Amino acid sequence: MNEKREKILNTVLSFLSHSDREDSLTISNVAKALDMGKSTIYEYFNSKDAMIQSAFELMLEKNREAILNDDELKTLSFKKAFTNHMNRILELAQNNVFIKDFSHHPDILKLPEKTKEAMFQSIQENNGYLEEALRKIFDKGAKEGILQHDIRHSRFRTIEAMIFGFLIAMNTPYSNWDKDTQIEDLYASLVTLFNT
Repeated sequence: MNEKREKILNTVLSFLSHSDREDSLTISNVAKALDMGKSTIYEYFNSKDAMIQSAFELMLEKNREAILNDDELKTLSFKKAFTNHMNRILELAQNNVFIKDFSHHPDILKLPEKTKEAMFQSIQENNGYLEEALRKIFDKGAKEGILQHDIRHSRFRTIEAMIFGFLIAMNTPYSNWDKDTQIEDLYASLVTLFNT
């Protein structure tokens, strides 16, 4: 990706992840934040909507890149793969490069329905990718004999809810929870859930 284009998109992501900013998301404000002319922005994007959609796609791409890939997974034990996965998605959440921050942003809500539908489809595809990554980690646990049962769909959703709760708890301001202890407890809980 072109370096200048990526800087523009990262600036748009910054605007979208901080809806309490005094300056709103406009092409002028993005150009000002980057100390460049509006015409430079228009070299890459024909509208604010196109800029937002491209920034959203970049965010999803970054999320996918942060997840364990198959080559990494092969070299790790189940426990280490799970721990690394939790640390990576927690880092994504803490860095505001997480989808939840954008779903109710005023600039997202103002997009044309067709654009919002395309973005929703991209979210669904991203969720499928994340789910597949987690299932591969669980398959590793089964191959190692740590997880003894195939996971039912309803149990998988329960585990996803536990993970989501972990992310919320760890991102709560002034939380004094120890990340490593929480990941260890989450690991032990899911092993128990799998094996009952």
